[in-house]
Amino acid sequence: MTDLIVPIARIVDIVVSPEDVPYDLTGQVSGRLQWQQVSDFAHQVGRTRMPKKPLMVQGPDAGVPIIVMVDGDTEASEMEDIALAAVDKQQEQIKKTGRAMDFDNLREEYGMVRREDFGRTLSDGLQRNADYLRTHQVTDPKGREMPWNKRS
Repeated sequence: MTDLIVPIARIVDIVVSPEDVPYDLTGQVSGRLQWQQVSDFAHQVGRTRMPKKPLMVQGPDAGVPIIVMVDGDTEASEMEDIALAAVDKQQEQIKKTGRAMDFDNLREEYGMVRREDFGRTLSDGLQRNADYLRTHQVTDPKGREMPWNKRS
């Protein structure tokens, strides 16, 4: 007699876990996956299922999560493809700059202060504010009693 093995199921040991979602995103996303688990997402939830909430993927750079946005008309298989493309893009960016997102170039592009200059700029801004409050004690908008304008 010949044994016949028929594959009827695939064991998937990952779970889209809502417990691992950051507190601020609780209820906003359907769950969180590690980037190594993305390739099994569609098989786990059903390839034709259309999730109503976005999926959070913890990419290769843990500081920059990937959110796959959906509105209920995107199949899980397409969500998986989008997430895999985003993970690949993040990996390429890490090879180039060492981070998943080049924050230094983004700061420069939007006219914000460089990271190296931030401490000095913040200190200068606070000093300007203190100087203004000293010279305009009467017109302080909140009418606060500051330590330097107490009359003794």
